[in-house]
Amino acid sequence: MGLTNDTPIDFPSEDLFGLSPFARAVSAASRNMPAPSGVVLAINGAWGSGKSSAVNLIRHYLSDAIDSGDIVPVWFNPWWFAGSDTLALSFFTELNIALGPSLPKDIRNSLSAIGQGVSSVGPLLAAGANLKIPGVGPVITGATKLFAKFTHRKITVEGEHTRIAEVLRAQPRKFLVIVDDIDRLSPDDALTMFRLVKSVGRLPNVIYLLAFDRALAERAVSERFPSEGAGYLDKIIQASFDIPPPSPDALRHQVLSASAGVFGEPDEVAIVRFMNVFYDVVAPAIRTPRDAVRLINTISTTWPAVANNVDRADFLALAAIRLSSPDIYRAIRDRGGELCGVRTQSDHRADAEIKSSYDRMLCLMPLEEREGIVAQTIAATFSATRCCMEQHLVLRYQRVAA
Repeated sequence: MGLTNDTPIDFPSEDLFGLSPFARAVSAASRNMPAPSGVVLAINGAWGSGKSSAVNLIRHYLSDAIDSGDIVPVWFNPWWFAGSDTLALSFFTELNIALGPSLPKDIRNSLSAIGQGVSSVGPLLAAGANLKIPGVGPVITGATKLFAKFTHRKITVEGEHTRIAEVLRAQPRKFLVIVDDIDRLSPDDALTMFRLVKSVGRLPNVIYLLAFDRALAERAVSERFPSEGAGYLDKIIQASFDIPPPSPDALRHQVLSASAGVFGEPDEVAIVRFMNVFYDVVAPAIRTPRDAVRLINTISTTWPAVANNVDRADFLALAAIRLSSPDIYRAIRDRGGELCGVRTQSDHRADAEIKSSYDRMLCLMPLEEREGIVAQTIAATFSATRCCMEQHLVLRYQRVAA
């Protein structure tokens, strides 16, 4: 069993988790919505939920409009750059490359000029969000003279922007600017990206498709601007689309199929316990496609070293715990003596004593995690398996994990 690729998918035929209908709906919205003053759309999803795959599928469903020239895609990867100045300059350079052929020759380099102007006065970028541009809305104001002073240009950033806006407003085509992985940026760079889109990046017939984790973005805004909070993003984004959660059955099927390739199929005696452990411990830890990929890659690389010494159900459970709950994994590893061994009929320790040892282990976890389903199923599973295992996995697995 080879390693599973974590790269985003490109085509519906590769879709295992039901993203295609979502992408088709967003592409239809992008294709049909008017954008006389520019539009900002957001794809919201947690880390590993499939945002990049959704963006690729959206582009796939727009391929006919792209091929005909009705929509011009512009890809911008902000995490290639760091710092407000570099982000601003790179952002407008990419816009200039894509939009330039649609602009008259005399203003073809205006976007690059705006990037140079904005990047040369990075501290003023925040002020730029208050400037006002005719026909575009509240985008730029009193900082215009400062922009002109710092760029030493005869024409201001506002003037350049106005010229471009007039030309783009008459365009029959739309420009789709795709900005993925904003949540991989530092908080300051993420805020810079949002400011760029909110301010001088807002142009007629330009549609932005921003992909990020909304919760992380709101946290970054709240840290820098406590009075703004979620309202800051609402001022920038006209429509948000939440990534649909993947089917739990699809995630489980992916892991079970990969497990069979790594371990081989359990025999008839072991299959019942294997499935019980899987659904009690492993399944709750698989919430996103990336969770499944990480678990599959973990067992693929570590199983060969212990294949003859470890029960496959326990190995898979420990691997899932290690990825989803590192604190409890370390607690299990460090308390091998309490968890290992055989509990025979002559073992008169009360169940309360055994439960107490588990409770001490779980106390190392934060309360909110301790009350979650993962902690509960772990405790229940170890209680059940303790009575029937000849030797618990933790002691044997400890030699590899330590």
